Amino acid sequence: MKKQPFQLLSVICFVAGMLSILGSIAIWFFFRTDDPAYAQRFGIFVGLWAPTFFILSGRFATQTVVERLPEQESETSETPAARTAMA
Repeated sequence: MKKQPFQLLSVICFVAGMLSILGSIAIWFFFRTDDPAYAQRFGIFVGLWAPTFFILSGRFATQTVVERLPEQESETSETPAARTAMA
């Protein structure tokens, strides 16, 4: 798979994690029901999504780096050989 989809997924997951944190805080403070504990529990539930999104973001970012390594190795392995042949 190309690296651009992994980069895009990484950014999307990171933004989703940040929105999860902000949404959790907003739910905690602004969600009004007869039972205030419900808003607190729901806010905590939404806040628990953030680590999952951040982990996925890191995995996708790592996958992007791993896919770039073979390209860099092939480029760097040819350069020293070419220099040695010219010397």
